[in-house]
Amino acid sequence: MDIHPPDRTPANRALSAVEVASLLGVSQRTIRRAIASGALPAVKQDGRYRIEQTSLDGYAIDATLTRPRPTPHRIAESPTRVSFDLARPRTALIGRTQELAELCAMLCDGHASLITLTGPGGVGKTRLALEVATRVEGAFPDGVHVISLAPVREAELVAPAIAQSFGLEGGSAGNAADRIVRMVGDQRILLVLDNLEQVLAAAPEISRIFHRCPHLTVFCTSRAPLRVSDEAEYVVSPLSLVDPLGSASFDDLISADAVRLFETRAQAAKRDFAITPDNVETVTAICQRLDGLPLAIELAAARIRMVSPETLLDRLDPRLPLLTGGPVDRPSHQQTVRDTIAWSYDLLSPDDQALFRQLSVFVGGFSLAAAEAVAQSSAVLDSLAKLIDQSLVHRTTDALGETRYSMLETVREFGLELLAETSEDTRVRERHADWMREYAANSSAAWIRPDYAFWNDRLEVERGNLRAALSWANATRQKELAIGLAVESNRFWRTRGPVFEGVDWLERALALEGDVPPVLRADALELSADLATIAGNLDLALKRVDESIALSREIENLLFVNAGLSNRARILILQGEFELAIAVLEEALELGHRLGNTLCIAVDLGNLGVATHMTGNPKKGAELVEAGFALAREIGWTYVASTMCMTLADAYRDVGELDRARTLYRDGLRQAVEQRQRRNAAIAITGLAALAAEAGNSKQAARLCGSTSALIEQVGAAMTIGGQRSYDRASQLARAALGDAAFEREWTAGRKLSPETVLLGDVSDASVRRDELTRRELEVLQSLTEGRSNREIAEALFISERTVANHVASILAKLGLHSRSAAASYAVRNQLV
Repeated sequence: MDIHPPDRTPANRALSAVEVASLLGVSQRTIRRAIASGALPAVKQDGRYRIEQTSLDGYAIDATLTRPRPTPHRIAESPTRVSFDLARPRTALIGRTQELAELCAMLCDGHASLITLTGPGGVGKTRLALEVATRVEGAFPDGVHVISLAPVREAELVAPAIAQSFGLEGGSAGNAADRIVRMVGDQRILLVLDNLEQVLAAAPEISRIFHRCPHLTVFCTSRAPLRVSDEAEYVVSPLSLVDPLGSASFDDLISADAVRLFETRAQAAKRDFAITPDNVETVTAICQRLDGLPLAIELAAARIRMVSPETLLDRLDPRLPLLTGGPVDRPSHQQTVRDTIAWSYDLLSPDDQALFRQLSVFVGGFSLAAAEAVAQSSAVLDSLAKLIDQSLVHRTTDALGETRYSMLETVREFGLELLAETSEDTRVRERHADWMREYAANSSAAWIRPDYAFWNDRLEVERGNLRAALSWANATRQKELAIGLAVESNRFWRTRGPVFEGVDWLERALALEGDVPPVLRADALELSADLATIAGNLDLALKRVDESIALSREIENLLFVNAGLSNRARILILQGEFELAIAVLEEALELGHRLGNTLCIAVDLGNLGVATHMTGNPKKGAELVEAGFALAREIGWTYVASTMCMTLADAYRDVGELDRARTLYRDGLRQAVEQRQRRNAAIAITGLAALAAEAGNSKQAARLCGSTSALIEQVGAAMTIGGQRSYDRASQLARAALGDAAFEREWTAGRKLSPETVLLGDVSDASVRRDELTRRELEVLQSLTEGRSNREIAEALFISERTVANHVASILAKLGLHSRSAAASYAVRNQLV
């Protein structure tokens, strides 16, 4: 039986505007507007409107309301206004400054009246909701009411649970919503519903209550949105972090919200704990390993009472076993990270659970096509949407602007544990490795096309998946799969690095027991030799290239024989055996012509040009490289063309054609930047360094040498012979001119210069550059920054357009830049104008 105060309203008593608004379930403003428009007859007595109850019938039928109104009922003469106590947090909230500002504004400014905080388990939705509720309490004069629905597992019990919290005891479950509506009426109440994800089927009932109470604001936390009308979803992300391997300062690292939370919770466990310059990178790495999840960070920080940060970091692989021991007064699913994730997992259907387990094999995210290839299900898209709803998977956009999906690593680890317990583990991992091999093969096939940089970008996004597939193939000793993956990804490691990693994957695969098709082994041997040559491991390179040539001759694969001979010649060039290298290349070139293979001929001509140059004949070497360069450009082989660009520049520099050499180095650098090839960029920059040193620009040369050194380290490669000669020349001349201390200072500064910065010419001190420009050139440069054309500059300075063009050309040459816009940008950045 539903218990209410007896209806003591006399049938003929006039009602106030407040009473009518509550009776009809609308706002007082709506009633006042109705009175003003004449839609609702009223008499003003003692400054208040009085409305006869008989006037309500027609108005209730005709009125248009912003929310569905409840069934009219009579109200008490003295309607009860109830305030509710808020379960206030006892500890300060760390971080979330932006989230707090945005959510408080949404609630107080009326931007949204039904807000759902969504996000993965352990991200801090409840704590954020309580903090927001505390801060906006003053905007809700009739109270802020917090209800935890974690213990409620049946959707039909949600409304009774809310009713009970309002003090509406008794009554049936079916009319609980009606009683809540009558109780709330026109009151300005904030209703906080925490942990809704397991009872999302109650969303329509919650929506019905919300829409029938005009001033009720509902604030929910859930791992999935309610998906009802007027809902505003607000996604709560993990706490912010700063990359400890970057250039961030100590202050930057300790100011990150995740690190601040770790320190606060660690000090609660061990009062003398402090973050210092010695341990800040370790603590940051811990927080990164834990995905910035507040719950995981709190549980990990509590272990500081027993172990050091270094030990804690070592023990966080795997993560989940260590992340236990939360406060016992929390809901059970928030006492360990595993339980928190399991809470979401248990809410999924069996099919959705299966997809979750299968998707956990992906490292660093996945595309929809990849998910479909591994799951082999026609319903992947629908199930994926449900995983996103439960915050187990997140939708992102990758560097190429394409849609991608990912899991937090703590969530993925849970999925892998479940996958390992099933019979599907091996099949899923096989499909993942097969998909990765095919994907890498597409990238490898683009090696000789102009769009290979784009395909390398795509493979770069899948770097984590590539490593995972290679590791699994080797761990399970599947030799053919392991070699196939290493072969197809060879060009990726060659161009994007680290090169030594590509060598390692090939060598590990070749060392596995078992037989593979001879053509696959020959290919792997030659590619291992190629990468070992680039990495500077010439002993391994010689061993593998000789094996490759012998096997390729045995199986009569002349294409592989040519590749092996060309590679052997490169090794000989690096060893200083130039005449012997020429003889090997002549054999390779003859074989290339016999095959009619333009690719082989282009490479052989380029290498032959290098060897000829090194014998002391740079002019003849330049002619040979020019021929190979032309063929590479003709067939659109972008990578080889850009490499030969620098090789050709070396030759022209040695014959004294410095302007042509500078143009080629800059063109090669531009191509390297466009193709995102750090090794080729390093070769070009070191050539520019040699030119700068020979011209007496010692500071610039030292900085360019520093930039080259950093790039070579990043890609894990050795320098080409031409590049090494350029580097040695530049560093020797610059060091002699500057002295050791000044050279080291400039060299260190140069290590921070990116290829893009070098391409723009922003290398040396602005003061030195300014002194190199004449007064008139500075005036022209000022006009360039204002976006003026040559004609406009000529008119302003009373000179001819030809003179302006000459000044612009001189400015670009002195600044080492290639365009008017680059000069203008440089001038502004360095305050030259």
